Amino acid sequence: MVVYKSTVQKSGFEDFYPTTLAFSAAKKNFFLGHSKDKSYTVYSLADNGKIDDKAPIQKGKLLSYLSNLQAFYDTTQNKQFLYGYNLETKVFQFYQIADNASITLL
Repeated sequence: MVVYKSTVQKSGFEDFYPTTLAFSAAKKNFFLGHSKDKSYTVYSLADNGKIDDKAPIQKGKLLSYLSNLQAFYDTTQNKQFLYGYNLETKVFQFYQIADNASITLL
């Protein structure tokens, strides 16, 4: 048996993110990490798969912890959205994603 280990990046975040999401905005890739204390951070994601953890795009707190996050693009409005939910607390939240990857609660 052979075990092969490949690492794209060695570094650590300032928080533990049990909920994560990779998404695209304005032809660039981004990584959103969300922790149980409701905080989130959006990072730029390079073409080689590395996360720029030194310069976050946006940091903040959501209204509640969302255990599942998904992004989708609405072609009729030409806008991108993020939604998340938590089945335990029965909370659903809806955000718009700007071209710079910042999110705004709707």
